[in-house]
Amino acid sequence: MASNLDAQDSEPLELLSEEQKAARDADLDARLEKLKLEVNQSEPLHVPNPETVKATEELIERLAELRQEHAAATATADAFRKSIAKLPEKCSIEELKAKFTEGAAEAPETISYGDHASQYYRVHRPSVPEPWWAVLIIHGGFWREKYNISNAAIETIAPALARRGFCAVEVEYRRVGNEGGWPESCDDVDAALKHCIEHVAGLSERRIVLLGHSAGGHAALMCAANAQTAPRLVVAIAPVADLVHAHEKKLSDDGEAVLNFVGAAPDKRPDLYEAACPTKSEIWSRLRSDVVLATGTEDVDVPVELTRLFFHRLDQGLTGPRLFEYREPAGCDHYAVVDAGRGFAEVWEAAEAVLRRPGMNWL
Repeated sequence: MASNLDAQDSEPLELLSEEQKAARDADLDARLEKLKLEVNQSEPLHVPNPETVKATEELIERLAELRQEHAAATATADAFRKSIAKLPEKCSIEELKAKFTEGAAEAPETISYGDHASQYYRVHRPSVPEPWWAVLIIHGGFWREKYNISNAAIETIAPALARRGFCAVEVEYRRVGNEGGWPESCDDVDAALKHCIEHVAGLSERRIVLLGHSAGGHAALMCAANAQTAPRLVVAIAPVADLVHAHEKKLSDDGEAVLNFVGAAPDKRPDLYEAACPTKSEIWSRLRSDVVLATGTEDVDVPVELTRLFFHRLDQGLTGPRLFEYREPAGCDHYAVVDAGRGFAEVWEAAEAVLRRPGMNWL
């Protein structure tokens, strides 16, 4: 008789159908994938490397520094963009004459830069927003007390330039007969330049034009040569640039204008002329500004041949990548060349052309 075990072994096994096998395999695969996912999502157990932690912290600190540097650079760039003074659009000489009269000019502000009654300047502000190019206008009159801002033939220039978009500053200074002369008159121009840069909003020492006529042209040249920060441009119109020749030709004031200004004749005090005369002091060796030189073809007060001689000396003596323009408005005498409705437009057209190009102190 067979045992129970044998009987069990002899019973046929129950087999799975193909469909059941497929369902089983699918269930097993799903469970396996679920298990893998749970393993992958679990955080690994490990101890951080101290060197790795330190390097990471240093990177985070450096990233913060770079962000601060970027913010500072962005602020600097924004400030620089806001500091750029735009020049007016280029136009012809005839168009300039018309634009010099367009619109109403605001009343100027008078500001003192010293204690003397003649130590002041008048600011003609343009209607365009800041910042501005500033033009310091230095009148002539052979340094004599009777000539001032209001009667020295330059009174049309400041309103014209303000209408053109420039901040025009008319400079008064001490003159012969009232504590002026050499070097006081030129010292006053230096002081006025520094004062207006510091006290007139919208101005910068990098955006200065010195414009002088006759004796004022002499002062503009001397001031530019001696300035710590050179003005961008000097516009010298019929300047008394050679004091020795001017004295020899007995210009103005019964021939004693230069003598009264310097205080002695050239043969008596050559040392004074070496210091006070643009030509004798070889001013071209010290000028770091670009230059526009001009005179009227009919000038007899400061004879045109004197300005032409100075032009040739400047042309030969100036060094470096200098911008230097020379103009002779035809038919203009000593006064028409500074009349905004006449010869001055030709001179200023040349000045604006220079300002539109990178200059000696542009950077």
